[in-house]
Amino acid sequence: MPTDTALELIRAYKDKRARNPMADRRTLYKYLLWDRFQGRMIMDSEIETMASETCSLYELTLKVVERERPALASPATRKALERELTRFFRLNAPDHLPPDKLI
Repeated sequence: MPTDTALELIRAYKDKRARNPMADRRTLYKYLLWDRFQGRMIMDSEIETMASETCSLYELTLKVVERERPALASPATRKALERELTRFFRLNAPDHLPPDKLI
């Protein structure tokens, strides 16, 4: 479930932030991605790109779900995935939503 992935990333982000309060967002996202994809076939450059092009935990969750479950990234299911994650983040972590999703 995408919401399970979101919850895992939120918890991991809070843990990483508590352990390393001086780290910037991009560095914390890289740590999350390295932990998440440990032992899987993914290049460091792809992790770097995902972390640097992401401005919120919501967007990072979308990218992780799309990487782990490519069927959810198809045009037919993408809107439903975005709706489900937007609803989840509004209820559980509104501070991790991009500004255009707060409305």
